[in-house]
Amino acid sequence: MSDGTFSVDTARLDQAAPQMQELAGRIRSIATKLDGRLEALGACWGDDESGQQFLEQYAEPKRQLSEGITGAGTVLDSAVDGIRTMAKGFARTEERNVEDLRAITPSSDSVTVGDSSPHRTRR
Repeated sequence: MSDGTFSVDTARLDQAAPQMQELAGRIRSIATKLDGRLEALGACWGDDESGQQFLEQYAEPKRQLSEGITGAGTVLDSAVDGIRTMAKGFARTEERNVEDLRAITPSSDSVTVGDSSPHRTRR
């Protein structure tokens, strides 16, 4: 059960972003290579009736696969942007909370919380 607290490790959130960006780039690279290789093969199914039947079954799934792989890279890029925005927002909220606490508490007591600057507290 939850104890009613909420905490976010903004540094670790920010550290995850480059790994996700790398993965997004790798996924886009896979899509580019696949599209290039399939394009290099050309219309290898031919112009006859069976070739046309193959094309009718192949063309749309191929397009969907290509768009899906490329889209996965785009989704990961968007997730990275969201994670970074979220981490910055949580950090700003924490900074404002610390400033607010400092404004309402006497300056005689001070404690350091985490790796940030001293927080003023009541005892």
